[in-house]
Amino acid sequence: DKLIEISKNPEYKKFFIKIKNSIVENELQTKRIKFKFKRGFLGPAGEIIRTAKKEDYTTIVVGRRGRGGVKKFFLGSVSQKIISYFEDRAIWVIN
Repeated sequence: DKLIEISKNPEYKKFFIKIKNSIVENELQTKRIKFKFKRGFLGPAGEIIRTAKKEDYTTIVVGRRGRGGVKKFFLGSVSQKIISYFEDRAIWVIN
Protein backbone atom coordinates (compact mmCIF):
# COMPACT_ATOMS: atom_id res chain seq x y z
CA ASP A 1 0.00 0.00 0.00
CA LYS A 2 2.84 2.41 0.75
CA LEU A 3 4.23 1.88 -2.73
CA ILE A 4 0.90 2.69 -4.32
CA GLU A 5 0.68 5.85 -2.22
CA ILE A 6 4.09 7.16 -3.23
CA SER A 7 3.58 6.64 -6.95
CA LYS A 8 2.15 9.84 -8.40
CA ASN A 9 1.67 8.43 -11.90
CA PRO A 10 -1.96 7.21 -12.21
CA GLU A 11 -0.95 4.47 -14.67
CA TYR A 12 1.56 3.05 -12.17
CA LYS A 13 -0.99 3.18 -9.37
CA LYS A 14 -3.52 1.36 -11.54
CA PHE A 15 -0.94 -1.29 -12.46
CA PHE A 16 0.16 -1.93 -8.87
CA ILE A 17 -3.42 -2.08 -7.61
CA LYS A 18 -4.23 -4.65 -10.31
CA ILE A 19 -1.19 -6.76 -9.35
CA LYS A 20 -1.96 -6.51 -5.64
CA ASN A 21 -5.57 -7.59 -6.21
CA SER A 22 -4.40 -10.53 -8.31
CA ILE A 23 -2.04 -11.62 -5.53
CA VAL A 24 -4.82 -11.45 -2.94
CA GLU A 25 -7.32 -13.27 -5.21
CA ASN A 26 -4.84 -16.10 -5.78
CA GLU A 27 -4.20 -16.38 -2.04
CA LEU A 28 -0.45 -15.89 -2.30
CA GLN A 29 1.46 -15.09 0.86
CA THR A 30 1.45 -11.31 0.66
CA LYS A 31 3.88 -10.98 3.58
CA ARG A 32 6.62 -12.48 1.40
CA ILE A 33 6.01 -10.19 -1.58
CA LYS A 34 7.80 -6.87 -2.02
CA PHE A 35 6.99 -4.22 -4.59
CA LYS A 36 9.80 -1.91 -5.63
CA PHE A 37 9.38 1.31 -7.55
CA LYS A 38 12.81 2.73 -8.30
CA ARG A 39 14.60 4.92 -10.73
CA GLY A 40 18.23 4.20 -11.25
CA PHE A 41 21.22 4.84 -13.42
CA LEU A 42 21.55 1.28 -14.68
CA GLY A 43 18.35 1.31 -16.72
CA PRO A 44 15.33 -0.84 -15.87
CA ALA A 45 16.95 -4.25 -16.45
CA GLY A 46 20.16 -3.29 -14.64
CA GLU A 47 18.29 -1.93 -11.63
CA ILE A 48 16.08 -5.00 -11.39
CA ILE A 49 19.10 -7.32 -11.64
CA ARG A 50 21.09 -5.30 -9.07
CA THR A 51 18.20 -5.15 -6.60
CA ALA A 52 17.29 -8.83 -7.02
CA LYS A 53 20.89 -9.84 -6.32
CA LYS A 54 21.26 -7.47 -3.36
CA GLU A 55 17.95 -8.50 -1.75
CA ASP A 56 18.40 -12.17 -2.75
CA TYR A 57 14.99 -12.46 -4.41
CA THR A 58 14.10 -15.96 -5.58
CA THR A 59 11.26 -14.90 -7.88
CA ILE A 60 11.05 -11.79 -10.06
CA VAL A 61 7.86 -10.58 -11.71
CA VAL A 62 8.18 -8.11 -14.58
CA GLY A 63 5.59 -6.64 -16.88
CA ARG A 64 5.85 -6.38 -20.61
CA ARG A 65 4.56 -3.60 -22.73
CA GLY A 66 1.40 -4.40 -24.62
CA ARG A 67 2.15 -4.79 -28.29
CA GLY A 68 -0.10 -5.77 -31.14
CA GLY A 69 0.33 -8.13 -34.05
CA VAL A 70 3.45 -10.24 -34.41
CA LYS A 71 5.38 -8.22 -31.82
CA LYS A 72 3.23 -9.54 -28.98
CA PHE A 73 4.97 -12.92 -29.26
CA PHE A 74 8.39 -11.44 -28.46
CA LEU A 75 9.65 -10.36 -25.08
CA GLY A 76 10.87 -6.84 -24.51
CA SER A 77 14.53 -6.07 -23.98
CA VAL A 78 14.14 -5.65 -20.21
CA SER A 79 12.43 -9.02 -19.77
CA GLN A 80 14.93 -10.70 -22.07
CA LYS A 81 17.94 -9.30 -20.18
CA ILE A 82 16.56 -10.40 -16.83
CA ILE A 83 15.74 -13.90 -18.08
CA SER A 84 19.18 -14.20 -19.69
CA TYR A 85 20.97 -13.07 -16.53
CA PHE A 86 19.24 -15.28 -13.96
CA GLU A 87 19.40 -19.04 -14.43
CA ASP A 88 18.65 -19.91 -10.81
CA ARG A 89 15.52 -17.85 -10.18
CA ALA A 90 11.91 -17.93 -11.28
CA ILE A 91 11.02 -15.09 -13.65
CA TRP A 92 7.38 -14.28 -14.38
CA VAL A 93 6.66 -12.04 -17.37
CA ILE A 94 3.12 -10.72 -17.23
CA ASN A 95 0.91 -8.67 -19.52
